[in-house]
Amino acid sequence: MPDSVSTLSSIIALADDISGAAEIAGVAHRHGLLVRLITSTPNKEGMPGPGEALVIDTDTRRLSGEQSFSLHQQIAATLGKSGSRIYKKTDSVLRGHIPTEIRALLESLPHRDALLVPANPARKRTIQDGVYRIEGIPLHQTEFANDPAFPITSAKVTEVLPGFQSLPMNSTLSPTSNPARLFIGDALQEADLRHWAREVTRDILPAGASPFFGAWLKHLGFNEQVGTTPWDKHTRILVVSGSFSGNSRQTAAEFREKQWPVLELHEQSTVQLPADARIALLKLPPETVPNPETLVEGLTKWLKDHLARIPEAPTHILIEGGETAASIMHSMHWENFSILREWEPGTVSLKVFGSLAPVITIKPGSYPWPGGIF
Repeated sequence: MPDSVSTLSSIIALADDISGAAEIAGVAHRHGLLVRLITSTPNKEGMPGPGEALVIDTDTRRLSGEQSFSLHQQIAATLGKSGSRIYKKTDSVLRGHIPTEIRALLESLPHRDALLVPANPARKRTIQDGVYRIEGIPLHQTEFANDPAFPITSAKVTEVLPGFQSLPMNSTLSPTSNPARLFIGDALQEADLRHWAREVTRDILPAGASPFFGAWLKHLGFNEQVGTTPWDKHTRILVVSGSFSGNSRQTAAEFREKQWPVLELHEQSTVQLPADARIALLKLPPETVPNPETLVEGLTKWLKDHLARIPEAPTHILIEGGETAASIMHSMHWENFSILREWEPGTVSLKVFGSLAPVITIKPGSYPWPGGIF
């Protein structure tokens, strides 16, 4: 990193759900920025300074396209006057209102085009010749084809994201006076992310997954910090899973193997956390049909009631699944966070500002929990 952070840019990143916001905040934290994460609409007094980052969870994946467009226009009207460099965090497997939100930002921000790089080569999520694959399997043949809100029906990125133009690896973006253009870049390896980062100028809005964000930060002069953030051991841990992924089932199996309590929250039933449990898992039963509008409500209500009545509440709550995390944050009125630790990309621990709330760790349902976190 340059000698003085005062010479560096300030960064603002927007994500459409809390797990994505936490993931991108973790990347900024890893690169030495002082990071704040909010789940409310920003104001001009809360803009970051040089060497600082503000991450905004717009929580728009659960909204309609029209609502999402309007909210992004509103936010962009504030951000456009901040002087900060802007990044649009998107889902790495292209779920959400991506074209709608990017177009809304381009209307109000001083950018000509948008460059989207959603690939995550480290997790074998790659794009070649405009075709998205996960571990070599076309995207529409993976579990994401069954997403309840945004089912993926094609591996061709331009079919999933209408209006985008696919760019082969090592392409260059030439200036133009044409109306705003939307590009999505191929990427097979980390070097491809670095190439696209070098293509981003002040006229281009960078967007995509967290690895591209990291490559862009390096291009701006922020380098990864050496060493691991110190971590205080927590005496009571509760894992809350609102995911039906294979990783979630594996976590439950690991808990049962270690004889740790696994509480399944059935409809019209109550469960109690054992008083002497150092660690426990609260989850939905495997036979439940996923319904994001109702299922997470039960988990959220149980947790809120539990924290209100138990003298020795958990000191560390680990939440699996963006919908579940968003519901809990909203119910508890937790809106402003600092970053305590990035365990690995996608798994991040947060501290609620001005609150005695437990430490919160969030990860997407499709990622495994990192070793040593329990």
